[in-house]
Amino acid sequence: ITDYSSIFMDVAYRKRPIIYYQFDNEEFRKLHLPEGYFKYKKDGFGDVISSEKDVIQKIKKYINNNFKIEKEYEDKMDNFFERKDKNNCQRILEEIIE
Repeated sequence: ITDYSSIFMDVAYRKRPIIYYQFDNEEFRKLHLPEGYFKYKKDGFGDVISSEKDVIQKIKKYINNNFKIEKEYEDKMDNFFERKDKNNCQRILEEIIE
């Protein structure tokens, strides 16, 4: 469960369920940061929820379904990341050396 934090990218890479709890979206967008290139409702890897009650219901749903991700979000996760292997550290090291 996250709000606007980019930590969801790490969670999506690991193919885990994501819930965006954005109870203060209007205020957040007005006072802190306008929505950028990543549109949570369109591009996100999980439901965008604004009420505590709905978040609790979604958590219960994931628990009851053994934390299975909806196909729509699983497909987005599969298509978003160019590489899904165990060589990220090696690529980073090579870029640093270069």
